[in-house]
Parts: sequence; C-alpha cells; structure tokens
Amino acid sequence: VPFPDELSTPAESLKKFLEQDLIGPKRYEYRKKQIEEIPIVMKYIKEEQVVYRTDQRQTLWLKVKGHLPDDLHPNIHKCCLAYMSDMYLLSTATIPLKWLHGADIFATSLDHSMWFHAPARADEWMLYDVQIDKIG
Repeated sequence: VPFPDELSTPAESLKKFLEQDLIGPKRYEYRKKQIEEIPIVMKYIKEEQVVYRTDQRQTLWLKVKGHLPDDLHPNIHKCCLAYMSDMYLLSTATIPLKWLHGADIFATSLDHSMWFHAPARADEWMLYDVQIDKIG
C-alpha cells in the first residue's frame, strides 16, 4: 500500500469530490464536519472511501491528531488504539446491508477485545485493515 505521505487527506479528497460534482454541498459539509470533529488523522488507501463504503474491505492509515507526550501513562496509547480500532468495524460490517445505507439509525459496537504484544504509539501511523467476509 502507499505510505501515508503519498495519500490525500480526507479534507483534500472531499474538496476534490465537491469540485468534480461527485458529491453535493450538503454531503460535503456533513462529512467535513465529521472529519474535523474526530480526534484521529486518517489517510484512505481508496480515496472514494472517504465518502462511499462500497467495498467490504477498508484499508487506511490512522493516528491520533497531534503528539501524545512521553510522560503520560502508557495505557493512554492503548486506550487511543482501542478507540481507533473500533472506528470502522461497524461501518464495514454494514456495507453488505444495502437497505441500511442512508437510514437514520444509531449504531454502536458492544464489545471487542485487543491484545497488546508490544508497545505501540497511537500518535504514529498505523495501517488499519478491516474486511467483512460473510454476514449471516
């Protein structure tokens, strides 16, 4: 996959999609606000996934916005990693459920587990790859 510095930011992609009339102004503003509010920097491998979830696989680079100081408790990085890991599980899982797209729903994941086998920093780029093979 391309490295993060080779990819567009979601804001850059959104602006390009708007200028090319691939999305409307309302969708642009809605998605732009979502991206600005989330405390995570994302770089999508497939640029269109900034707006459209058509593939049952999402691959993107993630890291928290800014820098986490070294003097914080080491579990802060683990908490941030757990938060980020949950970001795209549900949206990827609902891709095959086309009847759900555009519905006004509130969805949340209930539980998932993570094992940390080595130290990791949440403020450094990590490749996140999630795929749904079969539902039902």
